Amino acid sequence: SPLPKMRAMSKNALYVWKRIRTPTTRFNASTKSSYQDITQLHCRTLKSFADNEKNILLWQHSEDEEVKLTLQDLLSRAQRTDLNDSDLIESAMFLKKKLPCMLAKRVKDLEALPQPFHETGSISEIAGLYKESFLRVLSAPDPSNLEAEAEFSGMLAHLKEKHLTVRELIGEALQDLRCTGDGEWTDRSGNLLFVDDTHRGKPLVQTLLTDFYAGRIGIRLAVDHHFALRRALRRPLPGPTAKEDTQSYVWRRLQRADAAFFLPPLAGPGSGGGSGAGAVREIPGVLHPRMCVSEVVRMAVADASTFSAPFVHQWLGPSAGAGGPGRSGFPIQVEMEGDLDARVPYLPDHLFIILRELLVNSFRATAQRYGGPGGAGREVPAVRVAMSTGKSGPRFLFVKVSDLGGGLPVASESRVWKFSYSSKDAPAPSAPPPSAPAPSA
Repeated sequence: SPLPKMRAMSKNALYVWKRIRTPTTRFNASTKSSYQDITQLHCRTLKSFADNEKNILLWQHSEDEEVKLTLQDLLSRAQRTDLNDSDLIESAMFLKKKLPCMLAKRVKDLEALPQPFHETGSISEIAGLYKESFLRVLSAPDPSNLEAEAEFSGMLAHLKEKHLTVRELIGEALQDLRCTGDGEWTDRSGNLLFVDDTHRGKPLVQTLLTDFYAGRIGIRLAVDHHFALRRALRRPLPGPTAKEDTQSYVWRRLQRADAAFFLPPLAGPGSGGGSGAGAVREIPGVLHPRMCVSEVVRMAVADASTFSAPFVHQWLGPSAGAGGPGRSGFPIQVEMEGDLDARVPYLPDHLFIILRELLVNSFRATAQRYGGPGGAGREVPAVRVAMSTGKSGPRFLFVKVSDLGGGLPVASESRVWKFSYSSKDAPAPSAPPPSAPAPSA
């Protein structure tokens, strides 16, 4: 552990600082330059002292045990009906205690990456963002009452909005660095920068980036769960309303599409109605206890169609195909099959993001394979989405997205799970014969 060495450096910096503050000699005009040099050394020493103290705090908290939230934990909370203000304060105190560890570990993951990653600038910017968030959460007052909890939640909402740029920053870094199947990282020109040793267990870069992304999802999940508790208690976030994120967007559309779950039945004769009649049901948490899978699939299809429309129309034209569900002008049809009434406890926004990414890939591959000069007049096959909960009931969910876009080249199999890999870089599959298109992998 580097902590003892870092503490020693801080003590040395403090010693030099104290010596400079009490000089034993008098400075006159002839020694003015020497005094300026000592003043500059004083400023650098103070900065070094402060940086070392921050690093000590980071290392201390990064070695704490990280919290693990399971789906069962979230499900038990989502089924509660006796939520009150004390639960909200307890949730905020939990975040105040556990978030510094989770943030510090993400800084540790990023700073352990090889030097070429830090030279891109994006990785250093992300690490600085997580350091700032770590210090702000650590120095925030304990949210031990409703007023302090509101202030703490407002700070978390501000930090969450700042972290929306992380995905783009990582994308910029991975555009400058590419990994081959043998663990060789090169720049855009193909110059070798770093060799990831794959013979001693797992590759270093792949492991660090996996840990970073998994931890980032955990942080987002914990914060979003707290915000969901506030919504369930009808307590909006303080301060100006931020731009709607993916989670809020998915839940808002689910409330509209799945009215049978979110809207209570109308009051019958003799029930007296009640002031809460017709109010939208709020779930205390980020996990939906009975998520309608087909509704999330339809939302993902609609979003993927909108996102892919410019590219798909460029290859196929707006009049090809039969159109997807709810997308009459979209050239690629999407067929849903299987258990369309399946309901399972899960995170709607997570399933939405996964399916949207898969569908965008399917639309692009299908358009490239059946469009262009060689595909004029050819029938465009549909993309299929199959859903099943298996024989064991709603404990397991299986969703299969299949297309006839040509699959992946065999040469890409060793690279397909690398963070720097993108099928956009691979050559488009050759057009199939008009009679019988070959199925994809």
